Amino acid sequence: MIFRETYGNGYREKIAVKNDGKSILVCNYRIELTQGEYALVSLLVNKKEWTSRKDITNETGINASSIPVHVANINKKVRSVSGRKLLEGNRNGDYRVSENI
Repeated sequence: MIFRETYGNGYREKIAVKNDGKSILVCNYRIELTQGEYALVSLLVNKKEWTSRKDITNETGINASSIPVHVANINKKVRSVSGRKLLEGNRNGDYRVSENI
């Protein structure tokens, strides 16, 4: 399992990426992901800086045009349990784990 602690809104939460290849734990809730979503979260949880679409594609094999769709789907699933989004993007097409999860 990979853990990352975040400090949003004055309290501490953990994101756990399970080794089963299909789920993450956010706010102690298990969230099922597709293979592409899981690969994206696994990559970004391990990075503290912004990661470009090109780097994401090179490291995960996800098509660059699919990345925004995966990000939107992941955020929708996480928002349903935590009220916040997990991933954020910038106008340059870079992504990272949100600091306010």
